[in-house]
Amino acid sequence: MMFVRDLMTRDVEACGPASTLAEAALMMWRRDCGFLPVVDADQGVVGVITDRDLCMAIATERRDTRSICVEDVMTRSPVMCRPHDSLHVAISTMAVSHVRRLPVTNELGKLHGVLSLDDLAVATQEGSRPERGPSRAEVMGVLQAVALPRSLRRAVHAAAGQYPFP
Repeated sequence: MMFVRDLMTRDVEACGPASTLAEAALMMWRRDCGFLPVVDADQGVVGVITDRDLCMAIATERRDTRSICVEDVMTRSPVMCRPHDSLHVAISTMAVSHVRRLPVTNELGKLHGVLSLDDLAVATQEGSRPERGPSRAEVMGVLQAVALPRSLRRAVHAAAGQYPFP
């Protein structure tokens, strides 16, 4: 059985709640990513921010990105996982929660890494799939769940008997 620790990205950059959107955007640009965990002074995960969050805030706030704090637009209490969690449980969590990335925390809630849909996809490449790793069908299932338009999620969850639905 594979675990989150086997595929997660360990070398991740994070921002703080008081960081500006301009600073967060530069971190994302520098790391070629669209997601940052938001951590407090003790490295505890308090939220996440995505490139989409940045774009929506810029479009709706009509303020300079240097005057908007990450805490004003971040997702609070994000869905997370632990390094020792089963990879299959993490995959299911991503699909049900409609998220492309999960912050990975230790037992104290401190940032340990990130598990992303990209990590899963790379693990399924021809010839590089680790034994007992995610199948292409599992990764496609997460992608399909994440890609489902918000307007259709309610109906899908209701049909599956999942309440409350996101």
